[in-house]
Amino acid sequence: MEPLTPPPPYTPEPSASTVSPNAPTVQVTSPMASTTVTPAQKLEMVQAELEVAKLRLRQQARERQGLRRVASSRASVFQRLAPKVRIPSILASITRIPRMPGQEPELSVPKLDQRRIAWNMILSEPHTPSACSIASLTKIMLRDLSMETHHYGMMLVLRAASVSAMHSSMQTCVAVEDENGDIELLTIHDFAVTNHLSKEIQIGSFFVVKEPYFRTVLDEACVLCIDHPSDILFLDVDDPMLPCAWRTDVVSNSPTQWKQAGNEALRSDDPMEAERCYSRALAAMTASQAKDVVGGIVRRNRAQARLCLERWDGAYTDAMAGMRPLPAKPDEFADLQNMKAFYRAGRAAYELGAYDRAHSAYTSVTRIAPNDVDGLRELKRTEARMAEQVTGINFWAATGPQAHGTKVDHADFLRRTEARQTQAHGRGLFAVEAIACGDIILCEKALAFVPSPAVPKSFHLVIPPAATRGTFGTQSNMWTEVIQKILANPSIGPRLLSLYAGPNYSPLNDLDIPMLDGRPVVDIFRVENIIEYNSFGYAHDASLTSFGNAALATPGMDSKDGSMGLWLHSSAINHSCLYNAEHSFIGDMIIFRATRDIAKDKEITTLYKEVNACYETRDAALRTWGFSCDCKLCEADRTCPALPRRKQLLQQAKEVLERLPVLNATLEPRDVVMMFEDLLAQIEDTYPEEYYRGLPRPGLITLNRYCAFAYSRSNPDKSLQHALAVIDAHGYKLTITGEDVEFDRTDAMSAPQVVDQLMNASRIYQGRGQMGLVSSLRELALEMYIIINGEPSGFETRYGKARA
Repeated sequence: MEPLTPPPPYTPEPSASTVSPNAPTVQVTSPMASTTVTPAQKLEMVQAELEVAKLRLRQQARERQGLRRVASSRASVFQRLAPKVRIPSILASITRIPRMPGQEPELSVPKLDQRRIAWNMILSEPHTPSACSIASLTKIMLRDLSMETHHYGMMLVLRAASVSAMHSSMQTCVAVEDENGDIELLTIHDFAVTNHLSKEIQIGSFFVVKEPYFRTVLDEACVLCIDHPSDILFLDVDDPMLPCAWRTDVVSNSPTQWKQAGNEALRSDDPMEAERCYSRALAAMTASQAKDVVGGIVRRNRAQARLCLERWDGAYTDAMAGMRPLPAKPDEFADLQNMKAFYRAGRAAYELGAYDRAHSAYTSVTRIAPNDVDGLRELKRTEARMAEQVTGINFWAATGPQAHGTKVDHADFLRRTEARQTQAHGRGLFAVEAIACGDIILCEKALAFVPSPAVPKSFHLVIPPAATRGTFGTQSNMWTEVIQKILANPSIGPRLLSLYAGPNYSPLNDLDIPMLDGRPVVDIFRVENIIEYNSFGYAHDASLTSFGNAALATPGMDSKDGSMGLWLHSSAINHSCLYNAEHSFIGDMIIFRATRDIAKDKEITTLYKEVNACYETRDAALRTWGFSCDCKLCEADRTCPALPRRKQLLQQAKEVLERLPVLNATLEPRDVVMMFEDLLAQIEDTYPEEYYRGLPRPGLITLNRYCAFAYSRSNPDKSLQHALAVIDAHGYKLTITGEDVEFDRTDAMSAPQVVDQLMNASRIYQGRGQMGLVSSLRELALEMYIIINGEPSGFETRYGKARA
């Protein structure tokens, strides 16, 4: 008999925990330590300080509500900024900005404790972005600010007195001053900064802060906080809003000069500056000039700059507006200009997934130049995507796990499903046609996708002060990614904003992203909640050669710094422990396959969390989304009187498995197996037939797997018995009559363990010479493997090739 060593532990690690949507959020980014630190240890490192900080913040906010701002000295402002920036940068900032006499600071930099919750990384209480244009706001000064106050109807005109510091994936900080020389600290969510030309704030940058919010942070002082991207507007050096002392008189450039400057920036690989120059060129034109040849060239060039910035909405609009009316006589120059416009419009439409518009644009390119290689290639590629929207994608040739972190070139396949209202669970996804077991239900590309790094250089922790646990992983980067996508392409806003945003947000009547002062207005707190309730996360192990695309089957992963994505259509899928759809990931694409036959108009369900054998643990995990599962398995667990006894036995089994190395060293393998079999018999008694007829029995899975392994060489019959018990514990009813196999999938749970045991049974029958059964069981195993993994790569690596 084989010693009892653990089989491959297909135990999923969740990629992220759920954060309460109705609380301010603390974000901590710290360098990775040289030694491995678990997420739980990281959380423990800041937990004590967090509890104190929450109480102090709330008390200070109550005490300071409405009090007048206490003026900050330049030295104190830079002192607060110093721990997070290099001292030469600070000193350079101080010497380059004019100061009043007697304001020379002397800096002593305190030692930075990397464990602390940085004061500048705290988001405000949820609030909406300013809905006022600059023209309607009243200008105030820093000395007019009140603490813990939103200054509605007002604005500040400020200049950066330092370089931006603590620039991270989430937030940045900068010293700012007004025209009176008063100085303060400003924190900005990086979603806003990414729209600045340099992607960070430089000394001397000018900007307007709309309806400023002045609030307390953890160092007991106040800062100006900007959370929404549209609440800060950067100004050019010649903007008339600037004070005369700050404004730089520049020679008024002509539209042609601005166009040439834009061309130079584009050649220098600076598309953001190019877009600015082309926009200034168009602003300097008269209405008639904007419609003539030069206006068309500027729009086409700005389309190219916007393609480089992935601003597909604006690129498509500019390209189409840059079309030249064709003259009565052939005009090669006009044809060439229009071909460029069509090509750029096609590229923008393709990236937006608007393949019909892309097809029209590329068809126009080939009409102008029938032999154009680029046009023909892109037309063929677009036609392939349009076919995929109708017929689905052939994943038999997919690259599998090697595609992790990439954006695969495929189209959505969504026509088999639609979102509808359910009777009790809000919105859900339903089949609009019958779908056979194993078939693709849908494939969808992510709106935003953040893969886990191979070697994380920093760790992100998000903690709501109202809660006692935090979220690890790529979720903070997801917020940035989604906000950037919306800012760059407001046309995707309606689909995003239609998603559930938690119990504190009512559905919107108008889903369009409003534009104000030339900027999209996005409520980041609503978007963050949408991500919380609708995104999918999974861990990725680059060493896997099988099950590498699976959502939950990720052996060897003890890190929660996993991959994460937001798929808009798929987000409507509700949870059930007795799910009928498995999801997997190939690059930025999510794939759902049917685990059993699905009838037309049947709701599609999938697994949010692993089906833990302990009901209380399983229910607690699901309650982080604000619901309890009402599937037949959970209902049986809630009502079964033997549940407390089962909980005790499962804990006992867990303790035995933890002592397995000691048991293997001190006992004979047969004695250990008998111990397991005795526990199995006791656990089986806690699943009375009147409650669990036809249902999975998760508590019987793990020990049966160990026993099947232990008997694999010494007693094939016993190994087969335990292998079939594993399959049965997942809810599958495998009936073997002679060479015939029946496989009832009703209310069953697909899992890699079932694939393993089907192949285990196949090998045992092969030893008996029952080759018909071998073939049938292998076919069932391959079918389930593809359901779980999305496509077949890795199956033969794990189980070998079928014998002829």
